[in-house]
Amino acid sequence: MALCNAILGYICYLFIDEFFFLLISSSVFIGVSTMITAQIFAYAKDILRKEVNDTEPYITVLRTIVSFAWVFSPMLASMLIKIPKYKGIIGSAIVSYIIAFLILQFNFSTLTEDIKAELTHKEDIYEQKSNLYILINFLVFTLLEAMNVIANTNLPLYITKILGYSNKYVGFLTALSSLMEIPCMLFLAYLAFKKIRIEYIIFYGISSGIIFFLLLKEVNSMYMIMLIFVFKAIFNAVYKGIGISFFQKMIPQNCGISTTLFTNTTRMGSIVGGIIIGSIGGYKNNFFFVSMVMGIISFLLYIWACNVEKIIKEKSQ
Repeated sequence: MALCNAILGYICYLFIDEFFFLLISSSVFIGVSTMITAQIFAYAKDILRKEVNDTEPYITVLRTIVSFAWVFSPMLASMLIKIPKYKGIIGSAIVSYIIAFLILQFNFSTLTEDIKAELTHKEDIYEQKSNLYILINFLVFTLLEAMNVIANTNLPLYITKILGYSNKYVGFLTALSSLMEIPCMLFLAYLAFKKIRIEYIIFYGISSGIIFFLLLKEVNSMYMIMLIFVFKAIFNAVYKGIGISFFQKMIPQNCGISTTLFTNTTRMGSIVGGIIIGSIGGYKNNFFFVSMVMGIISFLLYIWACNVEKIIKEKSQ
């Protein structure tokens, strides 16, 4: 349903010239299509857990593939933009969604209620997380996304307006950050295969984000900025790559709800980040300090969440 709505939505872009009708079609068709990513990951989780005991490494690998798309799609778009009236970009989006729809239909597998009941019965009782635990982690990942939004919005202006570098360095840093995320996510998948606890990995990811903003405040050399972008890549890889698996682990009986909950943290984080950017005045003020404080708050909230989980486990024993 989501893929069909995406196809219809982009077809409307090709043929509708009136802004009002375009706004309605976008709100309806493109709005419904936003569930695609969440449901694909949920579907992958349901399929994988019939075959393997630990799905986290495979979900992380799937998230890495999405990162590949984020790296190479802009390069493809730069060529397609030469086709007049955006028909190249819109047309390629339609074709991509049609191909995805056909692949899904030819390979679709329906989980029976018996399998769902069996999987539910196998889950440990402490996996039934409390609402408080889920809410705290929702706040944590919302703050992490807000930190990322603040960085992505202010860094280009900071580099060009404050440090005086040209726009080409902004594009280079953006590509560099995306490229570094891929090996970081693959390494996270390796750690997951090695049974490293996902909670420890998230601690390291939040710490990397705090270190990134702390160091960024102190340097003005482009080479040093490139170097410390490693911490941003680790930060992004952890909360984006591990986050989906982490939320699926919180609500294992309904992967659709858990994955959608995670994707909603990115939307809420974008809203929070935008409000904070407007409040602090953007790149001219100390967005490093604000982001660092948000990172510390998210770190403390995550410690609280871990304590809540510990209490839940003790009560279930």
